[in-house]
Amino acid sequence: MWESPQLRSLLQACKLEPTDDLARLALSDWLKENDLEELGEFVQLQVETDSDTKASDHTWGPKEMRQRRLMRDRFTEWFNLYWRSGVWCVFPHAPEIGEWEGVDFAAVKPIRGMLELHVKAEEVAECVAQIPERAHPWLETLSVTYDDVESLRQLLRGPLIDLFSCVILKVDELSPDELAQWIDRGHICHLRFRGNPSTRHLQALSELTNPRLRQIYLELGEEASSTLAKFLGCPLLSEVRDLELCPPSGDQVLLDLAAHANLSQIESLSFYGDNMGIDGFSTLFAGDLRNLRSLKVADYEAQPGLLSALSCSENLSRLQTLSVDQDRVNQDCAKRLTQSSAFESLKSLDLGDCNFSTDGASTLFSSESLSTLERLVVNGTVRGDVVAEALGASPYLSNLRYLSLCRSPLTAQGLSAIANAESLSNLEDLDLSITGLQGSALLELVRSTTLTKLRFLGMRSIACSGEVWSQLLRSPAAQTLTKLDIQSAPLGDSQVSAFAEAELPALRELITYENGLTDEMVQRLADAPWMSHLTRLVLSDNQVGDEGLRKILSRLTPGVFGDLSLWNTEISASGFEMLLAWPGLREMIDLDNYGNPIEEELATRLGNGMRRGPW
Repeated sequence: MWESPQLRSLLQACKLEPTDDLARLALSDWLKENDLEELGEFVQLQVETDSDTKASDHTWGPKEMRQRRLMRDRFTEWFNLYWRSGVWCVFPHAPEIGEWEGVDFAAVKPIRGMLELHVKAEEVAECVAQIPERAHPWLETLSVTYDDVESLRQLLRGPLIDLFSCVILKVDELSPDELAQWIDRGHICHLRFRGNPSTRHLQALSELTNPRLRQIYLELGEEASSTLAKFLGCPLLSEVRDLELCPPSGDQVLLDLAAHANLSQIESLSFYGDNMGIDGFSTLFAGDLRNLRSLKVADYEAQPGLLSALSCSENLSRLQTLSVDQDRVNQDCAKRLTQSSAFESLKSLDLGDCNFSTDGASTLFSSESLSTLERLVVNGTVRGDVVAEALGASPYLSNLRYLSLCRSPLTAQGLSAIANAESLSNLEDLDLSITGLQGSALLELVRSTTLTKLRFLGMRSIACSGEVWSQLLRSPAAQTLTKLDIQSAPLGDSQVSAFAEAELPALRELITYENGLTDEMVQRLADAPWMSHLTRLVLSDNQVGDEGLRKILSRLTPGVFGDLSLWNTEISASGFEMLLAWPGLREMIDLDNYGNPIEEELATRLGNGMRRGPW
């Protein structure tokens, strides 16, 4: 089946339209129907967990675990790759590349079901040769660095580069002609530049006529901005669907984009930068953005008004994902937003660090135009209670599955509004981390009769007594939790007792990090009834010792448990020898033991004990 022309055609279709989920799901279906069921399942899981608009994050855990188990068990057969850790796989003979992007060997990670290779230009041929030729069509992305620019030149002139439709590289040592000649060969669909391309590079690319690019990422310095107008209007970019820009300050880049780019083709538009002008955004949003589905403006530090400019657009009816930070939402802005085309089909809204007035929050969240919303992030707003009360009063948020108020100051009043809102009864993920909630304010969750479908609860840095924890963990809101994050929440004897005595029948993931846990406390936690059905446990930056680890391992279920984090603990080399002998080690998908006092030889043995393949 690997040599099937139909399979190669499906893989090529995925490369030609890298943002198209349907092409990848069609590939998944074909694989399942042609005796490659697990590979088809893997592709489907990759597409599902990649979606930015997913309503709920609690499903990501088990889906990710299944992906990693498939990588561990099947990638050697499929691609002659050995799963190493997390998302990374290595080659049977992996060249060292030095510390780069989190890995120190030439490595591969799957992206949306296809393969992304991280390697030096000098080692590309050696690495590709280790992948079976029948699997070469699965190579999609090359993220490349180099020691000698001549090796990069040879790579770009040779045939191996044609295997990849997406390339991430630094071009400042290439001549404009070299860059243009390579891209003009016509196989690149997605291009990401590391660093700023020069004026001469953009001029050379502007002369090209091949319109195959679908995605491009550009960091733009002041020098290159003078030639940007011509570049944005060139044939090379005429079919771009996904455009990411990190522009210099001011309006000019936005005005050039509005005047010269083929806006009607763009489906995803992202800006990363500060001091971009409101006039520029107003002009851009007045353009033909009929197919825009995702808009992100990050690190935004202009004068408030971007959302108001957005509300004037009449061409954003297909927008599903909107992310804008550091803006101001007053009543006038909110009213115009809710009446605009931008809110007609919205599923995901991120308004991090925005400043809400009372009437602005009330007007925005009480609008029927938000009835399609599935995911809402309002992190870092200084008026957390105002936002929470507006959300609680809204009758139109019954489709909301994910709500994050992280870093937004809350009191019992704000939490009560959330906990008792009938329209929020379908919430599955609720992040209350770093909100300043403490003590008896958490009893509002205990008294809630509507939050009975929660799967994830974020409680980082939330301080409360053991009695409050005990009531919370016995409440209806906690009985459906599959994931609980209590990172940096102070835990003493009474709090540990509350956790040890709680049933938590659905709990699968517990994140404790920097909680002040001693080894004796960890031993008491090990006796909790929920410990035996955990799939993931984070104990990092706590005083976990050998006895605590021994007790934990005696309660975890081999074959069920898969992810253990012991970063910066007090476990000795003898403790890790004990972990080596644990029957469930070979079924685990990840182990983080960084920062612990173990010898290098033992670390290597531990890696080989868990991961099947060379280290």
